[in-house]
Formats: sequence, C-alpha cells, structure tokens
Amino acid sequence: MLNIKLQNLPPYGKLFVGITTTLMLCVVLWSMIIFYVDQGIMGDNDKPLYMQDKTEQVQESLLNNNGESQLRHNVGLAHTHINGQTLLYFVIGFIFLFTSTKDKIKKYVYWIFGIAVFTHSIGLTGQGFYSIFDDLLALSGVTLLVVIPYMCLLIIVDLFKLPEGQHE
Repeated sequence: MLNIKLQNLPPYGKLFVGITTTLMLCVVLWSMIIFYVDQGIMGDNDKPLYMQDKTEQVQESLLNNNGESQLRHNVGLAHTHINGQTLLYFVIGFIFLFTSTKDKIKKYVYWIFGIAVFTHSIGLTGQGFYSIFDDLLALSGVTLLVVIPYMCLLIIVDLFKLPEGQHE
C-alpha cells in the first residue's frame, strides 16, 4: 500500500500542492465574480479604479457585439483559462514531481508556473481596459508557453533514462 502523507512530502512537493490548492481557490473566486456580474451586483461601471480608462474607445467597447458587457466576457474567459491552466499545472506538475530534476529547479518551476497562471487570469480579466493588463497577459502567456514545454521535455528525458543501478 502506498503510504504518502502531505506532511511527509519534500518541500517542493508541499509547494506544488499548496500552489495547486491556491489556484483552485482562484477558480472559485473568478466564479464568484462571474456570478456578481450576472446578478448586476458588479458591472462595468463598478470596476476598480485601476481598471477604469476613460478614453472614448474603451467607453464605446464596453458592450461587445452580443450586448454582453466587456467585463462579463473577460471574467468568463479568465475563469475558463484558470480552470484549464490549473488542470495543466496539476497534471504536468504531478508527473514532474517524480522526475530526476534537482529539487531547487522543481521549486522554481512550480513558482513560475503558478504565478503565470494567476497573472494570466488577472490579465484576461482586465484586458482592453488598461494597457498594463494587456502587457501582463502577454508576459504571462509567453511564460506559460516556455514553462510547460520545458517541464514536458524534462519528463520525456527521464522516460528514456535507465533505472538507477542498471547499466547498458
């Protein structure tokens, strides 16, 4: 029987589980924001100051072609992305946990991947309202497109290694 307890995980394992759990809580947070927008409790006029840009172009684009508010669209998109990216984080991160990669590198990769997922969702939520969100979205998107293949490559390399103690 496999006897693995969270308290006995190595530090990078605890980090991985902690970030996965935190990202799942973010999924719930974005769900609540969607609910608030749908119920009219929060709308485009109630955006935080850092998301408000008073240019005419932004004011004209508050409603998209379907009559849906831009904020509702963005939050829904961010929610979908944080769900999918957290699933990717968990699956790839779990497999990566068992690679021969050095513990310190695992720790950095988990941090970078987790922060990229979170900041990508923030960027999507504010996309089109203020340029900092667009920049955040681009930077986090590129980070994800570097970290995920990096982890996959290290996983594949380990798959082709001979078991410890076995020589050709």
